[in-house]
Amino acid sequence: GWSWRLIGAAGQWALALAKCGVLLALMAGVAPLILGCLFEVLIVVPLRVPIYETPMLTLSQNWALGLVFLKLWIRIMVVPVQLDPFDQEELPQAAQEWQRRIEVLRRNGVLGVDFRWTMETLVGPTMYTLGDAIAIPYVASQGLGSFLATPRERAWAKRLAVPTYLALKAVVAIVKVIWRNAVALHDRIRDERYLLGIQLTNFA
Repeated sequence: GWSWRLIGAAGQWALALAKCGVLLALMAGVAPLILGCLFEVLIVVPLRVPIYETPMLTLSQNWALGLVFLKLWIRIMVVPVQLDPFDQEELPQAAQEWQRRIEVLRRNGVLGVDFRWTMETLVGPTMYTLGDAIAIPYVASQGLGSFLATPRERAWAKRLAVPTYLALKAVVAIVKVIWRNAVALHDRIRDERYLLGIQLTNFA
């Protein structure tokens, strides 16, 4: 009867809202907080806090700042979806993939949200990247601090942990891009040199 259909619809909505609540808590709560803390550690603390003082992070301000950055990033990813296909092809492959994921999430809507797919393709990579950027430097600085003699040296280790780690990751990423482009250029030159004048003929 109609009562069972109503109960079924209510259960479906409740399940969809619960899934959206979990996704929203991670993407609008935890992710902006980590992003805001990273910004403060990288930019604000070195400019405002002396090395001999312990920085005090304001979580509410960090969350609000991180939310602004996250919304700006999503906006940048969503806007190119409305461009011509020829313009989209000029974007990096990673940017195109993120655009596709965000567009699929928008099309699914609240009731059609695929919780597992969203966690694996959107929430998971985002949380992993942000967590990796702040957790590994923290653990490394704490471990290194036990081998340093003076409090000032330990303070410098903590202060430089995140910038150093992110700089190393940026260098590795740049080297990978240069190597990939160099290999592609080598293959293209090789093909142009040795395959010049060769035509494929279909004898069928």
